[in-house]
Amino acid sequence: MKKFLITVLTTCLLLTGCGDEKKSSPDENSTQTEEKTSVTENQRRDQKKIESETNFYAERARDNYERKNYREAVNDATEAIRLDGANVNAYTCRGTAYNALGNYRDAVADLSKVIELDPNNAEAYGGRGVALANTGDYNKAVADFDKAISLKPTADNYENRGLVHGNMGDFKKALADFDKVISLKPTAEAYRRRAQCHEALGDNAKAQADFAKADELAR
Repeated sequence: MKKFLITVLTTCLLLTGCGDEKKSSPDENSTQTEEKTSVTENQRRDQKKIESETNFYAERARDNYERKNYREAVNDATEAIRLDGANVNAYTCRGTAYNALGNYRDAVADLSKVIELDPNNAEAYGGRGVALANTGDYNKAVADFDKAISLKPTADNYENRGLVHGNMGDFKKALADFDKVISLKPTAEAYRRRAQCHEALGDNAKAQADFAKADELAR
């Protein structure tokens, strides 16, 4: 099966919170108040330091991914996650890097975590669909692409779903997906894949027309 590789990067989202502070009792003296203020300020400084470090590793993970340094991206994203276990960007970047490395099971785990944290994250559904497809779990992959398309109907999501439908032998559904791809992004590859669908369905005239169009666009 042809590997599906997509780029899924989001804006860095830091999900942090502060603990509840105790209310001062009427008999607390000024020294206790000053000590409490000092502790609070230290906590805030520590939190800002953690946020800064998390941002640094998450941003470097993204930069490494864009440079195709996928293992380095995984390492940096892992450090960001260690600092902030609810960092959507870090999980997304690491999951996508795992996809690029062919480590699809870990990609599924990370992108499932993204969906847990952000249930309407279209990129996470699309990326998990890619990973599931490459493990041969076509039905779950189609379900993820369905969800991704409902949230963000991009050419890439239709194309990946069309590829899975084709691998499942459902060329009518694959054809419908590649029709949509061509309406959104008429590339040579999209025409070539639609031609293959026409060919599988026995419509040689349409297949030849699409192959010709693909050749024209590829020049």
